[in-house]
Amino acid sequence: MKKTTRILSIAALVAMGIMGAACSKIESLEIETPETQKENIVTLTSTVGFAADDTKALTGAGVKTFADGETMAVIYNNGTSTVKAVSHALEVGDITDGGKKATFTFDLETPNKSENVTYIYPAAMANDNGTVNFAALNSQDGTLTSLAANLDYCTKSGAWDGENLPTLTLENQLAILAITLKDEAGTSEITGSTTKLTVSDGTNTYNVNRSVAAGPIYVAIRPTSDATIDITATSDSKGYYKILTTPKSYTAGNGYSVSWKMTQGANLSKLTAAYTAQNGDKLTGELGENVKISIADGATVTLDGVSINATGTWGSGNYAGITCAGDATITLEGTNTVKGFADGYPGIFVSSGKTLVINGTGELNASSNGSYDTGSGGAGIGGGDNMNCGNIEIQSGTVTATGNQYGAGIGGGQNANCGNITISGGTVTATGGYRAAGIGGGRRGTNGTKNGYDSASCGNITISGGTVIATGGQNAAGIGGGRGNTVYYKSSCGTITITSGVTSVTATKGSGADNSIGAGNVGICGTVTIEDPSKVTQN
Repeated sequence: MKKTTRILSIAALVAMGIMGAACSKIESLEIETPETQKENIVTLTSTVGFAADDTKALTGAGVKTFADGETMAVIYNNGTSTVKAVSHALEVGDITDGGKKATFTFDLETPNKSENVTYIYPAAMANDNGTVNFAALNSQDGTLTSLAANLDYCTKSGAWDGENLPTLTLENQLAILAITLKDEAGTSEITGSTTKLTVSDGTNTYNVNRSVAAGPIYVAIRPTSDATIDITATSDSKGYYKILTTPKSYTAGNGYSVSWKMTQGANLSKLTAAYTAQNGDKLTGELGENVKISIADGATVTLDGVSINATGTWGSGNYAGITCAGDATITLEGTNTVKGFADGYPGIFVSSGKTLVINGTGELNASSNGSYDTGSGGAGIGGGDNMNCGNIEIQSGTVTATGNQYGAGIGGGQNANCGNITISGGTVTATGGYRAAGIGGGRRGTNGTKNGYDSASCGNITISGGTVIATGGQNAAGIGGGRGNTVYYKSSCGTITITSGVTSVTATKGSGADNSIGAGNVGICGTVTIEDPSKVTQN
């Protein structure tokens, strides 16, 4: 075929220069130029089918079938490298045998027919370099339609049949999970309100982002053998997680209907963004990312095997290990470690004017970032450097709290006020940092109002039960006040009451301190009442 092109003739150009305005119209010539055509392209077809026992994403009929508009990739050698070609889209007339066979048409450039070809279906599962696009499995929408059209990976390799592409039977390479989610008690289904789901087998992770819709949630995964399956989900803005206790094997070409009871809360090892625990949440696992963990106002949250340990290159996050946004209750199960992230931030921060209650049968080790004589003013539980804190109440559990330099074990940070501290049960060990009380106030610097007590003040301290061991830093009380700075900048604490209901109380003052129980040096304290001195040891 030839193509006609209109171009301006040389003669016309010359005439234009000679004749000037005498010529009102410039004629053009028509010449013919050859149309370029890509060489070495051959169009070939191949008819493929599915293995009889394969299913295509659990179709209603239970048989894997082709559909109008679908494409397949062929991986072949073009004489210099391995490349991918995508077929023409299937039309209705290309599909036979009730959808179990289809004829695909390909345009191939210089195919090397001495080397085998590989079919990858659907085409979206093939990379340009001929490898399988397993990355596509990392982002799914949970619907059967999308999974069947884009992800339900089948493949087969074969030799050329003379001049023609081979006719092959494709074999499914994935397993399909049809997932139903329930609450931990198994009484309520949360599938329909689930918007995010992550399934991990320890090697591969599959993320599902979906709209609110009826279930089940369909997920395509690579085959597994004795794998530990870990699941997280978001439903009604609440987090859920599950670790299957029995290793699972999911084989290629099979579908599995699974129903999982999910625990409300979060596995911290799976978090990649800040998380706010809601009422009823249970947190577990070791935090693997530098992200903020908070507790919503009014929420009761369980810690079960939590590790938030800001070590190594951490410390860039300006927040506590756990931040209580308002009133909060922490219930302890198992052994838990919580450490503040940045210098001067507490292990657990209690917002000013709010109350934190700690109970349960587990253990908690809470500390500020830094150590006894380094860092800057964070408490183990309570406030941080120049960060006022609220009330702290320990009802049960085994609690160990350590402040860094200038921060109390339980109570105030440096130059910061704290509310009332109440201990009614459990076993509590609290150690203050340099110049800070074990239980009570932090160190007072020269900030604040002269002759006032607007910083480094602690509210009332009441111990009515449990076993308590409190050790102050240098010039600070075991229970009571931290050290003030000068006569003009004193520390202070409220009344201290230790009732006869305690099992035992041991208070040890820091070196150079005036009191084991009471005011720190250069400080004042309210009335100290000890109902049964035989249960109280002052060192």
